[in-house]
Amino acid sequence: MKVEILMIDTMQLSNAIHYPMRDDLHHWSATAGSTREGFEWIEHNLRESDADYLLVAGHFPAHSVRGLEDLFRKYGVSAYVSGHIHCQKHKRKHGVDYFTSGAGMELDCSKDSIDNKHGTGGFLSFHARTNTMAVRLHDQSGNTLHRVDIRPRSID
Repeated sequence: MKVEILMIDTMQLSNAIHYPMRDDLHHWSATAGSTREGFEWIEHNLRESDADYLLVAGHFPAHSVRGLEDLFRKYGVSAYVSGHIHCQKHKRKHGVDYFTSGAGMELDCSKDSIDNKHGTGGFLSFHARTNTMAVRLHDQSGNTLHRVDIRPRSID
């Protein structure tokens, strides 16, 4: 059984971001070339993966980077994990599980978040086995708030 995790720079991929750092001495912005190269790298690694479970992780939710969800669906990504939003969420879209776990510091939850009714921070855990990978969203004490079982990818 093989688990592969790709960590991607969603700041770079979102292209038009100008992100001033706290000291205002550093500024970050992506160029069109770096964005194209980033997508090419991601697509190459997704295409070449023979993992039973293929996870991708980045700071921003996938829907905020144009074209990312299409790549995930095309190459059978098992799950995408993001932060940025200060809550915990799960949704399944076109066979891909999307997890948000950004509740480590402060909460800013919407009605559809898993931890909205609990009012605490939390974290994710993964337990992969041959026939299933259990993903759990926990509160800050480690109690399970939500569990999802993901099946291995079918490699053609």
